Amino acid sequence: METYKFQMTKLTRNDWIEIGLKSLRDHGFTSLKADKLAKQNNVSRGSFYGYFQSIEAFHAAIFEGWLAQSEAIASELATQPNPEDKLIYLIDAAAKSDLPLERAIRSWAHLDANITERVQEIDKFRIGILVDVLSLLLEDKQTARARAKLLYASALGVAFLPKEYSGMNATDLSELKTLFGR
Repeated sequence: METYKFQMTKLTRNDWIEIGLKSLRDHGFTSLKADKLAKQNNVSRGSFYGYFQSIEAFHAAIFEGWLAQSEAIASELATQPNPEDKLIYLIDAAAKSDLPLERAIRSWAHLDANITERVQEIDKFRIGILVDVLSLLLEDKQTARARAKLLYASALGVAFLPKEYSGMNATDLSELKTLFGR
């Protein structure tokens, strides 16, 4: 008689964060439950609690995973050689961003005051980067600040448009570069 042993998958902390980001993106904040995610991924709850002392700690790690994406863009921005390339890089990064995740994070922020506060910090950080880049291209700081807010609002707004309007093509990017550049 053959005995079959059920083998559970071993997940790392980063695996859990990626699973959480995907679940948040695909199903929203309410899907971020240890039992449900463990079962879906064929692991024990102990695997989850081996890395996160609480569901709140998991939520914080998921948010930090999302935040790391913005920090990576800011780091890469520093390698761009001139203001025009910096603006093009930021517009391209916005066009390639994970819009469903952005939408899910912002929906989550409506339910959690801590997340709301953190999202507002990220918004200030991102707009600040845009102001800095546009200030290099425009003589007037007020105009740079106004255009940065408009560009950021446009980039975020795309995440909430119906699917047939949510993508950005080469023509859209060219228009943005012209509109918000010199």
